[in-house]
Amino acid sequence: MDELDSREVPARDHDLRDERLYEMSPGVEYFALVDAVASDAVMLDVIDSRDSRLVNSAAARQTSGWFRERWRTAFEAPEVATEVLAALESFEGGLAIVPLAEGTGDWEDWHRQGTWLRVTSTGEAAGRIDAAAVEPDEGRRLHRIFGMTLWPSAEARVVSDAFSDVRALAQTIALDIGQGSANMLVDQQGQARLYFDVGAADGRNARTRPANLPFCVCNAPPVILSHWDTDHWAGAKHETGLLSLTWIAPRQMIGPTHATHGARILQAGGRLLIVKRSSHPRVRVQLASQDIDLAYCSGAFHANRKSNRNDNGLALSIRRQADDLCWIYPGDADYSVMPSFGGSPVVLIASHHGAKQKLRGTPPQRGRRPYARLLYSFGPNNSYGHPHPGTTASHHNQGWLHAGTGAQGPDVLATSRSAGSSSTRGPVAAGWTARPAAQPHLQRAHGIIPTT
Repeated sequence: MDELDSREVPARDHDLRDERLYEMSPGVEYFALVDAVASDAVMLDVIDSRDSRLVNSAAARQTSGWFRERWRTAFEAPEVATEVLAALESFEGGLAIVPLAEGTGDWEDWHRQGTWLRVTSTGEAAGRIDAAAVEPDEGRRLHRIFGMTLWPSAEARVVSDAFSDVRALAQTIALDIGQGSANMLVDQQGQARLYFDVGAADGRNARTRPANLPFCVCNAPPVILSHWDTDHWAGAKHETGLLSLTWIAPRQMIGPTHATHGARILQAGGRLLIVKRSSHPRVRVQLASQDIDLAYCSGAFHANRKSNRNDNGLALSIRRQADDLCWIYPGDADYSVMPSFGGSPVVLIASHHGAKQKLRGTPPQRGRRPYARLLYSFGPNNSYGHPHPGTTASHHNQGWLHAGTGAQGPDVLATSRSAGSSSTRGPVAAGWTARPAAQPHLQRAHGIIPTT
């Protein structure tokens, strides 16, 4: 990791920074979902297939029935959520990294389709792993046990009500949480009123996390989760106060690790509102001076398939009524599948940490006002090589002025340095028409001093 600059607290949080990934035992067969794919490795969400609750069809059906009875009740009763959480945590498994000796093979397709696999690690230094898709009936049972098939949906009206206490937003802050995304939307007093993702660097990129992850939960702000990738919600591992908030999340294909996170929210007394997918409803809330517009991205979705979690999650726009200016939050979605939002963009959170747009979507065009900011969130020397030069160039071509190929320039702020850059790391903030003022509450109570 790059040397920390003077803005960071030097103390190291060992519990957070030194957490270990699950180690698969050689020769043991696991059920697994592909959680992420890189050029040289895959992240797997694994469960030991030898568990007596899964060894045969009858046992798996009984286990599925147990979860069916309890999941819906868990959304209303924390004590039942505690039962569900204990059951999920009793399975042997977790997130595991498997290095690949040759290319990505079928892993990309398995990831995109949300295919349950049987995998076995040979334990060889080259990282050889044998993998094959499970039978369809077995896959459906695993989805019911470890997915959100049994989770109830929340109507758009119920989701809208969750924003009723959001005050006028004065600035948006991209927190430095390493390779991931966490956006704090604050009012004129510097109080967090809404979050769009509360991530933290995880897995191979855990080394990119700063020593401290400050989150403001003083006024119980709602949390919008763009999608269920770990680096967009793992901040709750550090600031457990986030778990007791209202979480507004998309219906997607998830695995055991993510289901466990959902159960932890419910067990902590938080609300988990899964936005209803039928007809891709939009959640529109008109506040006193601003509008909240929340909508699903248009990437393909099937009930039992992932179909690329990045592209079928939620995106957000905050529009100021007086002058039609807007802030846009795409999550990790390709710009080609992002919903259309009204207003003139003056703040854009760069999609997917500045990753290459696989569908070659075009970023929203910068508004014509003198002031506008593009915010990048990525970790120093991250394993994905974010941000991608082609992506910074495409933003520049849409009016978001860069200087060179990195995440820097007149309109650009980034939570971390690009390769070869001398810029520092830390939170970054943007306002509506000018650089936002410093907020004593954020500095005194949470140590947040963003670059503007």
